[in-house]
Amino acid sequence: DFKVYLNSEQFNFSQDKYMSINQSKLSNFVHLHDGNGELIHKHISGATLGEFFTSFNMTFNSTCFVTGDKLTFCNNGNNQLKFFVNGVQRNEYNAYDFQDLDRILITFGNDSQDAIAQQLNSVTDKACIESNKCPERGVPGNESSCVTGSDCIA
Repeated sequence: DFKVYLNSEQFNFSQDKYMSINQSKLSNFVHLHDGNGELIHKHISGATLGEFFTSFNMTFNSTCFVTGDKLTFCNNGNNQLKFFVNGVQRNEYNAYDFQDLDRILITFGNDSQDAIAQQLNSVTDKACIESNKCPERGVPGNESSCVTGSDCIA
């Protein structure tokens, strides 16, 4: 599960242009599908957040987040790019090899600790459903749209 906030605004990854479908394979290894812009599907170990964002022509590193539309959000005196995994600030950024059930937040701006706490709380925890690790919460979705033709790892 992941979210990106840029200047306090949640970035919308649920748009069609970010979805992998059989006609538009953005990446066979790490992608979004079925209109869910909050859950990354990973097919190989070692796939990083950098590879994920590169599939959208985005850049993510320790100093900048650049959207596919070339909107640039880089560290400066007032605004900072921060990266959290499971509520803990990390420094791997694009090199991070994310794992099943990780809850990832990328945030840029000058937000207060309270605002960042709200952003952290907004990151869902639905990967366990897709990974079938919390069957009491629901049944995994149909993976037929998954571009590799094999089971996705949420």
